[in-house]
Parts: sequence; structure tokens; C-alpha cells
Amino acid sequence: MEEDRQDVRLGLRCKCLLRQSQWSQAEPLWERLSDKTSPIHSALRKEMLKQKIADKKTTLTERNGANLELVSLTGAPSLDSLSFADPILTEVLDGTDED
Repeated sequence: MEEDRQDVRLGLRCKCLLRQSQWSQAEPLWERLSDKTSPIHSALRKEMLKQKIADKKTTLTERNGANLELVSLTGAPSLDSLSFADPILTEVLDGTDED
């Protein structure tokens, strides 16, 4: 029962931080959840990964890792997440390809 209460509190804090686009602050809280497989906590993780992928401050390795995890959770990559992971594809999609 106490674990459930703690998960609710942590989940709400994560949700609040994600609404403020603060995925890096939400991630350690999400890691403390006892039940990460619940649909609500899974949705929080997906949003966190999407923000991490979109964050230009993260390294390419971090974005690729987040993209792989997101693909495993959703079953299919999005075009947006692929463009962050592949600089050549980004140039083509942005129209900055010099060819």
C-alpha cells in the first residue's frame, strides 16, 4: 500500500516535470518507481524518451539509446526520432543537403 502511494506521488512529480519539458529531472524520479510496467508509468517513460531524443543537449549516443528504448516500448520508430539519430537524414529532411 505504501509503495502504491509513493508511486502515485513520484508519477505525479514526473508528469509535472515533463509538462515543463524537464525530462532530465523527471528521469531519476521515474527510476525510483516500484512498478515501471503500469500503463501510466510506461506512458511517462515514453514521453520522457521523446523529450530526451528532441533535446539537442543530449549526445548522439544518448539519443540513439533513447530511440532504441522508445522503439522497443512502442514497436515502431517515428520519423522525427530517426532524423535526430541520423545526421545525413536530417540534412535531407531539412533541405540542407548540398547535392
